[in-house]
Amino acid sequence: MSNAGLIWQADTLDVFLTSSTDKVPGTSMQVAIADNAVRKNVIAYLETLGTAPDGKRGLSGHGNGRYGSAQLGDSTYNATDGSISALHQSQGLLGLVGHATKDLDFFAYHAYEDQGAAYNLVPKDNTACNTPYVSVSALPSTADCGGVGIVRHYVGGFLWKFYKGRLGYIHGGPEIEYITNTTYTARNGTIGRTNDTMFYLTIRYFPFQ
Repeated sequence: MSNAGLIWQADTLDVFLTSSTDKVPGTSMQVAIADNAVRKNVIAYLETLGTAPDGKRGLSGHGNGRYGSAQLGDSTYNATDGSISALHQSQGLLGLVGHATKDLDFFAYHAYEDQGAAYNLVPKDNTACNTPYVSVSALPSTADCGGVGIVRHYVGGFLWKFYKGRLGYIHGGPEIEYITNTTYTARNGTIGRTNDTMFYLTIRYFPFQ
């Protein structure tokens, strides 16, 4: 691969993913993706992994739910005729890092994942979403709770390098995360929501640095 002399841009990747052995004869990396839409989504995902000095990432397309941290679904099927549809999803990440001193860094991140439904597969109502489990039996039979369609993630914290010596250095600090999940909007306009707040304490040792 290193001797192929290729410039890995979108059109080169597209040909390589179609048939890696045709593009680079003798390569041990055997890839053959015939579906043009699948190749396009793979390339879009790979492009999000490049260097972005401004700390922003983004991805939008169909069938890319599994690329996100929330692991939302990537496809669904129509129970009437058995047809399959890749779900549309967009996701993004914005991060900010501040170097207050050589030993103290602050960070903040915001991530989102939005997914649309297909075949109008949304519940009639989301009454069951916000009902405690012990009270579910009292709900009418029509009560339902749709799948998660929107995820929001907020993170903030700092890292402090509190020790540095001949054996390396140690840094650590607190982090707080706030996550919200929102269902697809039901046919009667109701929405189910939930959230979670988490606290972490990180301590990392970097030997001989």
